Amino acid sequence: MTGGSATFGAYLITGAANSVYGVSFPAATLSTPHALTVRAFRFYSATGNSTMTGRIGPAGTDNPHVGATISVPCQFKSDGIDEVVPSFTLTVTYQ
Repeated sequence: MTGGSATFGAYLITGAANSVYGVSFPAATLSTPHALTVRAFRFYSATGNSTMTGRIGPAGTDNPHVGATISVPCQFKSDGIDEVVPSFTLTVTYQ
């Protein structure tokens, strides 16, 4: 990677203490400015790592992180421009 570092998305989810919630992501999205495919979203809950669920902590919050995989073709030249994943919808539902 040139000129930057990968970081995860951080969220704050609030609700009733000890409630379980589920998440869903888009199947894929495109980065900018080079339209690289971003997929394989991964979810990491501070209160219980799982691929698609989390738990609201005793204080009524959870601070999950989201990561993904970006497909970079061979011989890709970024010209020193960082790729950015645009906004996407993270849907949270109580279970």
